[in-house]
Amino acid sequence: MVKMHPMFKTSIPSGLSKSQKELFDKLSNKGYQLFCNEGEKYRCWIEKGSQKAYVDNRTVNALSNKGYLLPDDSYQNDKIAKFRMKLNTRL
Repeated sequence: MVKMHPMFKTSIPSGLSKSQKELFDKLSNKGYQLFCNEGEKYRCWIEKGSQKAYVDNRTVNALSNKGYLLPDDSYQNDKIAKFRMKLNTRL
């Protein structure tokens, strides 16, 4: 059975690693939000309500380099350099 992506009305993209597919699924189907900070202690994590889990930076960078993630300009927290990422809906 093919898992459908609700934003794109297509399946989760092929050619992604297992961790990339899991992150893509959480962002698209399960209501998680992806955040990253910048600087010496660069980290990425997903949040849903009070739940928080760290994500491997390489997974986020790979999805971003492939064009699946974009910075969300509607959210920015300069005090702690926390930035939200969103799925690219124009693929």
